[in-house]
Amino acid sequence: MDNHITVLSIILTFFTGALMLAFNKSKRAYTTMLGSILLIFSWYTFIHLAVLNSWITQFPYLLRIGRPFYFAIPPLSYLYIKYVIYRKDKFFKSDYLHFIPCFIIFADILCYYLNNYLDPQKIAFEPVEDIPQGAKMTAGFISEITFSLLKVFQALIYTGLLWHLLLLAYKNKQRMKISHVTKKWVLLFSIFITAIQLIIIYNTCQPHFHVSYIDKLNLMFISRLLLLMLVLLLFFYPSVIYSTTDILTKEIIYIETNNTEQHSLEITPEPSIISNERLKFYLEKTEALNKDTRFFKSIDTIAELAEHLQIPSRHLTYILNHHYQLRFNDFINGHRIRYIIRQFETGFLKELTMEAIAFEAGFSSRSTFFTAFKKYTGKNPSQYLKEQPFKKS
Repeated sequence: MDNHITVLSIILTFFTGALMLAFNKSKRAYTTMLGSILLIFSWYTFIHLAVLNSWITQFPYLLRIGRPFYFAIPPLSYLYIKYVIYRKDKFFKSDYLHFIPCFIIFADILCYYLNNYLDPQKIAFEPVEDIPQGAKMTAGFISEITFSLLKVFQALIYTGLLWHLLLLAYKNKQRMKISHVTKKWVLLFSIFITAIQLIIIYNTCQPHFHVSYIDKLNLMFISRLLLLMLVLLLFFYPSVIYSTTDILTKEIIYIETNNTEQHSLEITPEPSIISNERLKFYLEKTEALNKDTRFFKSIDTIAELAEHLQIPSRHLTYILNHHYQLRFNDFINGHRIRYIIRQFETGFLKELTMEAIAFEAGFSSRSTFFTAFKKYTGKNPSQYLKEQPFKKS
C-alpha cells in the first residue's frame, strides 16, 4: 500500500508540475515556481523510494543530485505565495538571492562526486545498508551535521516568513488582489506545504534525537499522502494549473510594456446605446464612489469596477473615455495617488518604504507606482515629499 501511494504521488506530481510549466505560455513567475516545486518533490520522493528499495544501487550517482534543488523548495514556496498575493508576473533580480544556499550545496555535491566518482560503493551502497549511518557521511566540503542544520534552519525560517506574509495580507485584505477561490488555494497550499516541511525537518533531525510517539508514525508515508492530496486538490483549481486569470473579460486586453506597467485597451461602444437618463444615473453612481478613495486600492480591472457599480462594462468604458476623458488605468491610478497623498499628510505612511507604499495603495510594483505618481503630480514621490510642509511632521 505504501509503495502504491508513493508511486502514484510521484507520477501525479511529476505530471502536474510538467503540465504547469508546459502550459505557462505567458511565463508567469508564480506558475513556474509552483511547477518547479512539484517537480522537485517528485524527484525527492522518487529518490527516497529508490533508497528504501535498494534500487539506487543500480544508479548510485543519482543519490545526491537533487540536494541543491531540495534547498530551493522553502524559498520557492515563500516566493510563490508572495507573487500570487501581489499578482507579480515576472521575477525580480533581488529574489534570486534566496537561492544562494542552492548554489553552495551544488558546489559541495560537485566536490563530493569529484572525490568519489570511482567509488559507487561509498556513494550509494553504504546509505542503503545503513540509512542512519549513510546520512552522517560527509558530502564534499560541508559536513553532514552542517548540511542538516542548514536544511532545518532554512525550512523553519521560510515557513515562518510564509505565514508572516499571509498574516499581513489577511490583516490588510485590500492588498490581496486575488479572487476568493485563489485565496482558498493559497491558504490550503500553505497548510499542506508547512505540514510536509515539518515532516522533512523531523526526518532530518531523527538520527540525532527520537520522540517515541512520533517514531511510531510512518511520517514519510504521511508526507507522500499529503503531497498526493495537494496535487489532487490542484485539479479543483484549474486556473492555477493553466495560469488563467481570476476574472476574464473581452473588453480589456493587457499589454506588458518594458517598465512592467499594464495598460488597458477598452472597446468603446457607440454613444447612442446609452440614453441620457441612464447616463445621468450611471454618472451619479460613479461620482458617489469617487468619495471613497480606499475602495480603488483593490480594483484591478474594469470588470471589477463595473460589477461593484452594477454598470455594464461597455457602458462604464464609455463613461470613463467620454465623460472623464481617461483610460481605465489612469482613472484608477488617479484615485490611488490621491489616497497616498492624503496618507502622506496624516503621516500614516511615514515609516514605510516606497515599495510598501505602492502595495498599500494597490499598485502591482514600485515602478508602476512611480510612473503613475509622476504622471499625476509631475514629480516622483521622494521629490514631492521634500517639497511639502507636512514632511516634517
